[in-house]
Amino acid sequence: MKKFNYLIKLFFALAVIFSFSVTSQAAEKGIGYEVRPIFPSTQIEQNRGYYYLQTEPGVKQKLEMSLLNTSDKPVTLELVIENAISTTNGNIDYTDDIKKIHESLVNPMTEILQPKTKEVKVKAGEEKIVNFELTPPEKSYDGLKMGRILVKKKKEKDAKGINQEYQYAVGVITAESGKPFNDGDKLELNGEIEPNVVNGSKLVQGEIVNPTPKTIENLKVRSYVTKKGDKKRIKEKNIDNFSFAPNSKVMYTIPWGLSNFETGEYTFYFTGSNDFESFELKKDFKIRGEDAKKLNNEAAFSVGTPTKMIILIVVLNALLLVLCGTIFVRNKKWVEELKTNKKRKSRKKVKTK
Repeated sequence: MKKFNYLIKLFFALAVIFSFSVTSQAAEKGIGYEVRPIFPSTQIEQNRGYYYLQTEPGVKQKLEMSLLNTSDKPVTLELVIENAISTTNGNIDYTDDIKKIHESLVNPMTEILQPKTKEVKVKAGEEKIVNFELTPPEKSYDGLKMGRILVKKKKEKDAKGINQEYQYAVGVITAESGKPFNDGDKLELNGEIEPNVVNGSKLVQGEIVNPTPKTIENLKVRSYVTKKGDKKRIKEKNIDNFSFAPNSKVMYTIPWGLSNFETGEYTFYFTGSNDFESFELKKDFKIRGEDAKKLNNEAAFSVGTPTKMIILIVVLNALLLVLCGTIFVRNKKWVEELKTNKKRKSRKKVKTK
């Protein structure tokens, strides 16, 4: 038993060492290429690390970008245009999925900016200049358009059969003036507040929209739920430095914890403030009996374990089974060898007599 425990500990120690060595090796190799924006004369501020471009209605512009292959092998790079969106945890993210943008965003970055070619092959040690065409709307627009250019190394499998994907991103902001763009002054609650279960966790959720063509940044958010007409906070969630992308939506959630949903009327509150504005959103909602029962049962029987954790557990259990099987087979052979040796010894004793 002691021998078995020792082998288990040794197995996990080797696994940890292996994971660190893989990480270090990947870090040392780097991603094998570099990306550098080449700013046109319409760049509003030259010292920024991204494109910040002044546009005129309907006047096209050509953008250039340098791609340098620093490896000793040719690479194929993909060029993808993405729009800025807001996320549940208060970060500004990017996507090329049109379904994730809000209807108030007219002429998104994915429409007005296009690469001349979506895939570029760069030889070892070569620098290649790629071109993009920016076509601003025909009509004048307020605020800004926000997105990014994603440069991705085409997916490939390494020697161990693991898919690897490396990428660089360069932000793109277009505006008709260089006025401040981080002073958005409006937030809205869209639709109903609803109870839900996500990955086994109970929560209430509501869609919050920034309908303005400006960012809202560094919000100190205080959100909570009360019984309707009561001041006592029964559930709450606080986030500092919450940000919204221009013309974006986010499904904001407040965790319900381990307690069950109960039938009744409630009020949802969302307050946020930064150096420019203060926001107060409020909405009543109901939790009906059949919904509470259904969601409580769903949460009780949901595993709610992240996919990566499930995969890790399955892999470790499989390795553990292999290890146990190996030990069992070896022990069996060892026992058989002992029996054989004993028989041989007993035969020798008989002969000597």
